[in-house]
Amino acid sequence: MQFTSKKIVLLFVLMMIFMSAFAQHSPGLMFLKSLVVPGYGELSQGNSVGYAFIVSEVLLWSSMFYFQEESDISERHAYEYAMKYAGIQPGNFDGKYQQDLSKYDSWGYEAGGYNEAVRRTAINRYPDDPEARTTYIEEHAYTENEKWNWDSRERRSQYSSYYKDIQRNKDYAQAMVGAIVLNHLVSGFNSMISARKANRRLEMGVHMENDMTPVLTASFKF
Repeated sequence: MQFTSKKIVLLFVLMMIFMSAFAQHSPGLMFLKSLVVPGYGELSQGNSVGYAFIVSEVLLWSSMFYFQEESDISERHAYEYAMKYAGIQPGNFDGKYQQDLSKYDSWGYEAGGYNEAVRRTAINRYPDDPEARTTYIEEHAYTENEKWNWDSRERRSQYSSYYKDIQRNKDYAQAMVGAIVLNHLVSGFNSMISARKANRRLEMGVHMENDMTPVLTASFKF
């Protein structure tokens, strides 16, 4: 089943209405509130620490979008650079192709070429099996449609720095995703623990026994 953005928003609103309908600060409900929206469960209990989780959430999402955008910008710039100085063909290329562009002077079988490295690997792996070597090369070598040839080592080195920027920003964006998940979990458990503490009640009373002896009673509710 696929969810559109409108369906997700509607589901979120319904969950908020459902949770707001409960007046009791049950630990499970508080956990769910903060799991969905960090800080919501804390604020529902009058705990101002919830604002810290909300601010963290905003900052983390902003950082994730920033690093994603920086990665996209670097990727577009690197692509245009490779088209100009390595002669790559227009198209959508995966991360491996980008990495190989940064490591090899060309795509071909000449010295410093990617396919030449594939050929050497095939010889080392299958020294006595020409058919296996040929199969390996056909499976791993680049074709004419994927060719490139850097006009200098300096150009390739520059592209390599662009590629590192792309990967670094992608790693940062992925780290922000992990931090967002952690923020939700920490807020959820913090809200649940706070609710458990708030729900504890010490009840004391005095009653008289049959012989009119006063008895002090106490009960602690968890």
